[in-house]
Amino acid sequence: MEKRIEEIKNGKPKEANDTQRQMLDAFMINNLEAILKEENPEEAMKEWLAYIKERQPEEGSYNA
Repeated sequence: MEKRIEEIKNGKPKEANDTQRQMLDAFMINNLEAILKEENPEEAMKEWLAYIKERQPEEGSYNA
């Protein structure tokens, strides 16, 4: 397991899901860093969460 974690950290995806996870992690890190730089980080976080919730698929939908 430790070897697998190192492979993921070093950018050697074993499956497509690993690549997708790395992309999602990078996306989230970039957004969190941007939020922390905002004048009012708490308000920026609330806006970000509202945006994410708005984009969630409806329960029971094909994409849920």
